[in-house]
Amino acid sequence: MVTRTGANTVMGKMTILTEDNRKSDTLITRELSRLIHILTSAGLFLSSLFFVLSLVIGYFWVDSILFMVGTIVAVVPEGLLAVVTISLSLSVKRLYSRHMVVKNLEVTTHSSSKYI
Repeated sequence: MVTRTGANTVMGKMTILTEDNRKSDTLITRELSRLIHILTSAGLFLSSLFFVLSLVIGYFWVDSILFMVGTIVAVVPEGLLAVVTISLSLSVKRLYSRHMVVKNLEVTTHSSSKYI
């Protein structure tokens, strides 16, 4: 026999409670976002510049577009995720060695640089 459905169930109440708890941006998310914006802007500028230069030199427009897309892809750092993950792991390890409790990994870079 079904007595409650949707938001009236225990799971529904838990969903409502988690929806109300929004996370604010941490220092590392703001700085990574800023870095990505800078890299994106530089990539778009350079790819547009190379597109125009390749047209001026005399390349076919399709080749120029392919060169532009290749330039945009080349600007994206493939190792950025690995570097961020490793730095967070090392920060947590350093905090753990000092008997500190870490609840949120995103905060560790800010805390470790301030207190360690």
